[in-house]
Amino acid sequence: MGYGIMRITKIRTYGAIKKLADHHERTPGYKAKTNPDIDEKRTGQNYYLVDSRVGADGKPVEMTKRFRDRITAGHTAVTKDGKVKKIRDDAVLALDCLCTLTPGALEQKYHRAYFKSWVGWLEKELGGRANVISVVVHEDESNPHAHALVAPIAGNHLSAKEFLGGSRKRIRELQDSFYNDVSRLYGLDRGEVKPLDKDHPRRAHVPTAEFKEQTEKEIARLTGELSKLKGILEALPDERQAEREADEVRKWLREDVEGKAKKDGKYTRIPTEEYDEIVDLIREYCASTVLLSKVNSRLKAAESAAVEAADKGRKYDNLRRVLDNNPDLKALFVARVENMNKSTEKPKDKQKEKDLSNEKGYYL
Repeated sequence: MGYGIMRITKIRTYGAIKKLADHHERTPGYKAKTNPDIDEKRTGQNYYLVDSRVGADGKPVEMTKRFRDRITAGHTAVTKDGKVKKIRDDAVLALDCLCTLTPGALEQKYHRAYFKSWVGWLEKELGGRANVISVVVHEDESNPHAHALVAPIAGNHLSAKEFLGGSRKRIRELQDSFYNDVSRLYGLDRGEVKPLDKDHPRRAHVPTAEFKEQTEKEIARLTGELSKLKGILEALPDERQAEREADEVRKWLREDVEGKAKKDGKYTRIPTEEYDEIVDLIREYCASTVLLSKVNSRLKAAESAAVEAADKGRKYDNLRRVLDNNPDLKALFVARVENMNKSTEKPKDKQKEKDLSNEKGYYL
């Protein structure tokens, strides 16, 4: 199961546009502070789906100039006296758009088609091809993704609100549209849809560097927890050993007790302590075989998922999914250890025990 991911952020200054362009276009000398994991050896694998770096005269054009030119050409709305309406100081000048997917959700050969479909979606939802100033796909980071910078020209004026609205409802509509027009076509799933009410506040975007730090801490915590669980499992008796012990009990009962009963023509009396020990052994065997079978299969699944996650760079998502989908795994281990440290409970049917016993012990 994999997800398509899309995010749009409002940009209000030309200085912020320049910083984004430096990151998107890997401007020489620029070092990303928010994401230190860029592999410069793979930067040459990045490619553009919309490239406006060179003007009609064949000369390089800075990103800020590209936006100024587009806004100047598109923002032509006039006031009553015939003057072009002034752009507010806090107006949204650009939309920073991101498209990616969860690790391993889509085969490499489909990445370009997936991102091109997203470009088509941007043109449809954000005012047409002329508004899409730049789209670049980054292959030099851990997970391929695409960045787009869009000028929010709606009709004849600059207005991001025309596209993004002023409420979470409009953002939800855009996410639904992205899923239906792009992600769904590639077999990707829709992310969790939360109710639009005050009890479900909007989740804040976590910067890349901070998210990676949180992810590494979570992986370390889960790895340590998994090691502890493995240690608990290793401390449990081997399933085959439990079977051998139970076979010995059965053999003893069959050969010793039944044999003496047949020989003497009467039941053989066994001391209470020995009877309790036999009952405990049988009860322990029945519980351990069932428990260990479940524990072994689930631990193998967890270990397999963890190894696959490490090999494919999906440690966080896969390991967490395994644990989330097995909420009783931890409880099984804990319950098993607690049972080992407690004395085994006596049978609850006291009347039955009384009927089977006398003052000196039990009879089989």
